[in-house]
Amino acid sequence: MPKNIKLNRADVEWLLATHENGQGPIDWHEESQRMRQGLDFRGANFRGENLSYLPLARMRGGRWAMTKEKRSAVAVHLEKANLEGANLQGAELWGAHLQEANLLEAYLLKARLEGAQLPVVC
Repeated sequence: MPKNIKLNRADVEWLLATHENGQGPIDWHEESQRMRQGLDFRGANFRGENLSYLPLARMRGGRWAMTKEKRSAVAVHLEKANLEGANLQGAELWGAHLQEANLLEAYLLKARLEGAQLPVVC
C-alpha cells in the first residue's frame, strides 16, 4: 500500500469482496481461516472514515520489526474513524494512529496494538 493513500468505506468494501481472488473477508469464527492474510492497509489514510461493522479480521496496518521511522511510515491512520462494531480480531495495528477513533464494541481479540496511539477516554 503506498504511503498515506486516502481510502474510504466503498474502497474497503470492494477490497473485502475481491480479497484473495474473491474468497472475501476472513471469517474469524472459522478457525481454518485465521491463518489467511488480511487486507494490507499499511500506510493507508482512513482519517474520519466510517468503517463501522466491517469484517477487518487480520488486517495489516503496521509493522513492528523495523526502525521507528519506518514503522511510522507504514502505520495506518485511523484518527477520528468510526470503527464501532468492526471485527479487528487478529489485526496487526502496530503503531496505528487511533486518536479519537470510535472503538465502541469493536472486536479486538488477539489484535496487535504495540506502539499504537489509542483514543483518549474521559
